[in-house]
Amino acid sequence: MNMKPSLLNRCRFAAVAAALSVLLTSCQTLDYRQIQNQFNQAVQADNTGIPFTSQHAEVLESLTPEYISKLEPKLRPNAWMLRSVSAWRMGSNELARTTSRLGLKEPALVAGSRDQVVLEMIPALVIDSDLNRRWSEAGRVLTGSEYAATYETTGFAQAWRQMSGPAKNAITKATPDEVVAYFHYQRWRLIVNWAAVIVSIKPNEDFVAAQSRACTMLDVARDPLIAAQKEVDKIPANSPLAALIKAQGWVPPLP
Repeated sequence: MNMKPSLLNRCRFAAVAAALSVLLTSCQTLDYRQIQNQFNQAVQADNTGIPFTSQHAEVLESLTPEYISKLEPKLRPNAWMLRSVSAWRMGSNELARTTSRLGLKEPALVAGSRDQVVLEMIPALVIDSDLNRRWSEAGRVLTGSEYAATYETTGFAQAWRQMSGPAKNAITKATPDEVVAYFHYQRWRLIVNWAAVIVSIKPNEDFVAAQSRACTMLDVARDPLIAAQKEVDKIPANSPLAALIKAQGWVPPLP
């Protein structure tokens, strides 16, 4: 039986549309892979201690919400993670927070994945970066009251709760080893920055009191840096992050 011309044309149109849809999806996936590679190069530069912020800026410019919405659902959690990390590295802290929340809402987010763990870490990383910026602007000298008001309960302590709760709980047996190492590296970094801020507190009695409170929160005696060393001990010796810690002049505290 012969098809009527109009029906035949509709069938041809549907076939062409389907082919174009597959082609466009393939092209977008290939383009996204290039963005991923760009992001990975930026992270490798970060891990040498020399942040490559220009690449993070390009990733951020490419991964707009509109672009992400057109990706395959399984790619979206990763895209939000890349956008969130790049926003954080660029100093766009509120954007990094907002983006991490969007990524965590994605139905295709895999439990224990790098995407989930890093997205859960972002709020803590943002707090740490913001506090270090404020501390530098304050001349790296604080009074006890300034520290308590801005840097303690809603600052480092809040970041530590995020890293010890949601971020830590996101790690499963399926989490890649390099992601677990990155988690411990960022906990180490947070503690070291926290300890440096505490040391800058004047007068001495306020410093002693602040350090004591931090030790209680970190569940260590005497020195917050003992908690930092515990994080270092959980990073494989052959990890690039272990080399980065060493390159930053880390010296284990006395037990």
